[in-house]
Amino acid sequence: MLKYAAAAAIAAILGSKYTSQPPPYDDGAASLIKVDARLLAGNAHGAPFPPVYKGKWALNDRLTKATRLYEGQVEGSESVATLSDGTLLTVDKYGWVWTAPRGATKATKKWYVGPGRPLGFHAVADALYVACSLKGLLKLDMSKGTLEVLANLAEDTNLPLNYVNDLDVAPNGDIYFTSSTERGVLYNARKGFYDTLHSYLQNLCKGDNTGRLLKYDAATRTTSTLLSGLWYANGVALSADYRDVMVVETNLNRVHRYSLTTGKTEVFVDKIPAMPDGISRSADGGFWIGGVVRLSPLPRLLAPYPKLRTLVSHIVGPLLPVVAKPAGLVFKVDSTGKPADALYDLSGAYVSSVSAVAQDGDALYLGNLNGDFVSRVELSPPRWNL
Repeated sequence: MLKYAAAAAIAAILGSKYTSQPPPYDDGAASLIKVDARLLAGNAHGAPFPPVYKGKWALNDRLTKATRLYEGQVEGSESVATLSDGTLLTVDKYGWVWTAPRGATKATKKWYVGPGRPLGFHAVADALYVACSLKGLLKLDMSKGTLEVLANLAEDTNLPLNYVNDLDVAPNGDIYFTSSTERGVLYNARKGFYDTLHSYLQNLCKGDNTGRLLKYDAATRTTSTLLSGLWYANGVALSADYRDVMVVETNLNRVHRYSLTTGKTEVFVDKIPAMPDGISRSADGGFWIGGVVRLSPLPRLLAPYPKLRTLVSHIVGPLLPVVAKPAGLVFKVDSTGKPADALYDLSGAYVSSVSAVAQDGDALYLGNLNGDFVSRVELSPPRWNL
């Protein structure tokens, strides 16, 4: 713990040389949000640190058997979508949609859905629905190559959708999706893309809890808010019977279940031993959850000190590898939210920054937020090593 406290102190000293943040994180005193330390402690909310891997989530090395696909071609595809003919779709961080036949090692750049930063996406017949953090909820007609903005505002609140993150589509065409924060996404002018990781870290340091779960009604073409006040709303997945929608709350390491019949909400999965990102339905009606980064004690150490968090936010990007080393983390829960399976590469050498999981038969395709590839891993009997 001392090394993390020391890292925080060094960050504060270095950060004090800066006086402002780039938009949309330049609101000065308004950024000094008070956060109750208990929200991020291992007792009331949040996962305990060091992380606990036990039972169905016990440690193993199964992700070290994963195969890298489209390495050096596709950068930062948050997820992977599969079509009925076996075609795989990936969407890179610059806004290009790539296609590849199942089993191919190379992909082909085909459509452009930028400018912006596409995150989660879902294919239904000839339509690719994309959660673009910059532009909002998009629909690409793959038969025509045309792009349409379905939603960039929630009509019930008149609030813009500044950070659309993930989605799932119901059989009737309704779309359930998240907006992670009202603050928006930062542009990295030096590298030429919208940097959602940097934006997320800024959001974490500020203590922002303006995330939302929303519904796009296909019949009325309007958007309404189902949940608000989430600490970074992230992955979305409908249940197998389409009666519930699951939404990941990344900064509190948990998943909520929102009932589409009653409007009630409950915690579905709690104390996930990683920072959860995407969630998707498994073939047996459970859910896969991608762990994008290891747990770190730094957020809970800094939680009571808003000024210190603001200073740390200036250099949080370079600080991240010190306090949260790369790792590959995939969790599975059953339809009731109980742990059912897990796959790991704690070395981070083969798989890391798993942002989403898509099951196709007996294989998992893993989105990669930071790398220049996606991964495929076969589902085989667990090998418990530790």
